[in-house]
Amino acid sequence: MEMTRLDEELPDKLPINNFIQRCEIRKLTEADVPPFDLLLLADETHAAIERYIHVSDSFVVYTAGKEHPIAVFVLHRLNEKEIELKNIAVAEQHQGIGLGSWLLKAIRLLARAMGYRYLW
Repeated sequence: MEMTRLDEELPDKLPINNFIQRCEIRKLTEADVPPFDLLLLADETHAAIERYIHVSDSFVVYTAGKEHPIAVFVLHRLNEKEIELKNIAVAEQHQGIGLGSWLLKAIRLLARAMGYRYLW
């Protein structure tokens, strides 16, 4: 597992294309149903996901005006300084356009904004 220091400098503007500019990231609430179809792209079984999904923060990516998520990621707090990326997945029809790379940068920014110094 690779750790990323979150105090490293990031560019002020992330290079994103028009498609990504229309994306939004939403945090799931306890009442929301996690998108298991996407989560299973990164984890082998439903049981594996169940081990962390209810004790972690789940986020979904939507395109503007759409209700079906195109990507998902799950962050698990390790301690006050460290957070772990437990799952990240992009829907197959949206792979290969840079969405995953953009999402990793967005996750780093989000973790930093949440007060974490390290991302695993």
